[in-house]
Amino acid sequence: TETTKQLAPLLATTVFTAAFFKEAFPVDHDIPSELLENSAARQHPTFTLEECLLSSTKEVLLQMAKEHALNIPTSLKKDEVASRLKDHIIKIFSPMLEYLPTSNLRFLNRFAVEKTTIIEASSVELMDISHTTHFGFTYLFKHNKKVFVTLPTELVPFLGVLKNKDIFERAHLHERVDAYAVALSNLYGVLDIDQAAIVWNKYEKEALTPMMIGDILSHLNSTQIFWWYEDENIISTYFDDSQEVEEFLQSVKDVSYYIPTTSELRLFFSTPYDPTSPAIHAMIDFLNTFSLDEGEHVEMILQHIADACVVGEELGEVIELLNEYGLYFHGIDEVAQFSQLYDDLDEVSRKWNLKGHRISVLKRR
Repeated sequence: TETTKQLAPLLATTVFTAAFFKEAFPVDHDIPSELLENSAARQHPTFTLEECLLSSTKEVLLQMAKEHALNIPTSLKKDEVASRLKDHIIKIFSPMLEYLPTSNLRFLNRFAVEKTTIIEASSVELMDISHTTHFGFTYLFKHNKKVFVTLPTELVPFLGVLKNKDIFERAHLHERVDAYAVALSNLYGVLDIDQAAIVWNKYEKEALTPMMIGDILSHLNSTQIFWWYEDENIISTYFDDSQEVEEFLQSVKDVSYYIPTTSELRLFFSTPYDPTSPAIHAMIDFLNTFSLDEGEHVEMILQHIADACVVGEELGEVIELLNEYGLYFHGIDEVAQFSQLYDDLDEVSRKWNLKGHRISVLKRR
């Protein structure tokens, strides 16, 4: 299409391309359909926003209000909570569109193109409605053994803006900024928006100031599960609260930030460790020698071990974690072997308190 041709030069100059996002979130058709069905209200679809909201429990509505940063007293009746949410959702729907993933925008545009407010979920992927259901923009219903997605009638008039390709370009920019926040919080644990701007401007065509990045992050903040944003800091969700962040920042060494390569940014978007590292493979081989409880996977345990290295946890804490997964050492030799493998992995891990540097590299310096 003409729009694709215009976007091609831009997409070719970015670290996180549309193709990257598609590859990073492979589609398992069985899992999304099951999740959509389990999330659907068991009733005939409704179409006004207030009716859609009332299809959920009061507890769900209050949680949605919390996600929207709405202070709604728990003492209010369910219909009063729904009424306040309705007014808020109508108000923010149009301004929030450009902060939705582009996959969500393309799905919303189907309602406009097909001139409908209801779509059968057999043609819907989880990524299509990942944020719209979270915000209360779309709703799921199961009726006559079929699952449907509805768009409240009050929101339909705002879909006209999706005819403008600029909103898709802005949305793609915002999801790329989000990807940087994910990758850099995995690399550093905590970083300020100045550092985010330095890394962004090293690789991206669009020049963004720290203030511009902070504004985008503040809009994206409410739907994140990998990072949160506070006091101009991008913070990994490894940290539960501001107190933990403050304690961590006091432990960070006075060194310059490590600047990741483009391939490392893509790598850290998915995981805080390098899966091609010999130290990782050696640890995998060791873990595979144990008979783990049914349902436990080596990859999951490896993720926790790698996290422990990145964060700087002591060996004893890691062994306790392994015990929780049903992995026990049967002698001093196994303990010694694991200790050596953990030290080897620790040496090559990019440490949060070293601002992304490896211990081995700083030692050589």
